[in-house]
Amino acid sequence: MSMKMIPLGINGFFPSFGRHTMSVLVLTPGEAVLLDAGTGVSRLSELRIKELVRPYERLNVILSHYHLDHIVGLPYLSGMWKQGRVRIYAPGRPFVDVEPEHTLDQFLRPPFFPATLQDFPIPLEVIPVRDQVIQIGKLSVRLKVQNHPGGSAGIRIEDAIAYVTDTTVDQGSETFVDGVNLLLHEVYLTDAEAEQDLMERSRHSYVSAVAQMAKRARVARLMPIHHNPWRANAEISKMAREMERLSRIEVLAPEEGRIYAVD
Repeated sequence: MSMKMIPLGINGFFPSFGRHTMSVLVLTPGEAVLLDAGTGVSRLSELRIKELVRPYERLNVILSHYHLDHIVGLPYLSGMWKQGRVRIYAPGRPFVDVEPEHTLDQFLRPPFFPATLQDFPIPLEVIPVRDQVIQIGKLSVRLKVQNHPGGSAGIRIEDAIAYVTDTTVDQGSETFVDGVNLLLHEVYLTDAEAEQDLMERSRHSYVSAVAQMAKRARVARLMPIHHNPWRANAEISKMAREMERLSRIEVLAPEEGRIYAVD
């Protein structure tokens, strides 16, 4: 299966240094999949990205959770996806501590958005996700419960891509990503920051923990995502080099808008 991945946003919390908040576009011959919908959704308006998605009549959005930096771009879709239906695969319990329909209904309505979810300007369908496996066309997608305030879901598409953000590293994550071709994993903290800030360490991941887990899980390649917005691009590249040294696997410093071949 030919698959491409384009990071549209790689920041946590807020945009900075020319980077958007979390959104990753995955394209297969049959499906267009958006992992999270932060401000990176705005890159769908860029000419190169528009050309990539032009053949697709449906956009599948899989949300990891409902913190604002991961869903604030959902209203943007009304102006950026005119070629067909949008399906939002929205996690419910046991992945998060809220009900997906109610949560999105409260967000996509006045006064936050000029129309209700039911009157969204383009065809939109919300599909609650409560099972660990979902099928999107020919794609088998697995989800995993994660440790994060309010909950979050790890996402794995076949053996090609695992998307693990807003969580700590644990044995369950290691098993979940085992043998995957490309692991997109949050690296919000350096090791020094993790030592100094136990609160952040209890809900986010840090350099050595992710690198060592990726090595044990035998992933082929690793890309650090969900970066601290105060971190400069040069620091992210430095973190990637350190993770490559620790893991002895290929580590890609992400570039928003760049096309990465997955298999």
